[in-house]
Amino acid sequence: MSELRIGIVGGGRMGRERARCVRASGANIAAVYDLEPARGASFAADYGAVLVAEFDELLDCDAVFLCTPPNARATMALKSVKCGVPFFAEKPIAIDSAAAEPVLRALERAPIVHSVGYMNRWRASVRQAKQTLEGLTILGMSAFWVNRPYRVPWWLDRNTSGGPHNEQATHLFDLSRHLCGDIEQVIAIGDGTVGDAAASQTVATCLRFVSGALGTILYSCGSTEKEIGMRIFTRQGSLTFSTWDFSLVENTIAQALPIVELEDIFLTETRAFLQAVRSGVTDSAACGWADAMKTQRVIDAAAASMTGQRQRGYRSVAIGDPVDPLAPAYLRSTWPRMGD
Repeated sequence: MSELRIGIVGGGRMGRERARCVRASGANIAAVYDLEPARGASFAADYGAVLVAEFDELLDCDAVFLCTPPNARATMALKSVKCGVPFFAEKPIAIDSAAAEPVLRALERAPIVHSVGYMNRWRASVRQAKQTLEGLTILGMSAFWVNRPYRVPWWLDRNTSGGPHNEQATHLFDLSRHLCGDIEQVIAIGDGTVGDAAASQTVATCLRFVSGALGTILYSCGSTEKEIGMRIFTRQGSLTFSTWDFSLVENTIAQALPIVELEDIFLTETRAFLQAVRSGVTDSAACGWADAMKTQRVIDAAAASMTGQRQRGYRSVAIGDPVDPLAPAYLRSTWPRMGD
């Protein structure tokens, strides 16, 4: 990897995480960019890199890592595509799918090596689960992600992060799609102010997959502790993941020994991207922009459901008047109204 010159945008937690992994992979951090000059200067000094004044100055590197808040990623990714520079974007790709759409179209016209940071796809436990589920009928899945808010100023800002549900719950939505298939129907209820999905710190979502399987996802950033898990049910048994590491703690389908191991998952993901940059061949575990767009559209559909709007391509559900006149009286105030 030593011949690769890498540029990194953002000197925050993920920018430094990627810098660590780039160095551990043997590639060179040539230049960095940060909107906060002092933080950028410190970042550059720590890695012996050049601090540039504008993002465009990174585009003479062999690849760039976009470790910014979500609202800035699509603009930088689009510039990278137009210049033919491979890029790695953290997840989610934007605050909504409309902002990410121009990048998708540009990649269709001029494909380049790129990846999106849904790192759970790279875990050994998830790879084993995907192989185990191949060819099986999935009945349903249930997942939860409960923790405290991130202590960065942009995280709760709808215009910068898309809201906590968009920024963090996206991991569960993407992993659900990755393991159970595409999603066609979304019903979501949030505890925040009606009309503003970003105001909800707790969101419950019901999913219908194209296969007919059903799913539920509970997300909250209102706790003081972190609890994460997922269980997938098939006719032959189930798979159970636990904690942020998504350790496969139970597999009743194959009766295999659980996978509980420590992984440097960001290093695995970063190294795979750099290998793709060098070889031009992307590993099948990688998430590209088109796949990430599918996840983003599901998140958008959940937001649309909470606010009573409709998301194109999904049968979003809003809480409103009953569509079934025979619905019991106690259900009428919360009976779902189906969208097109």
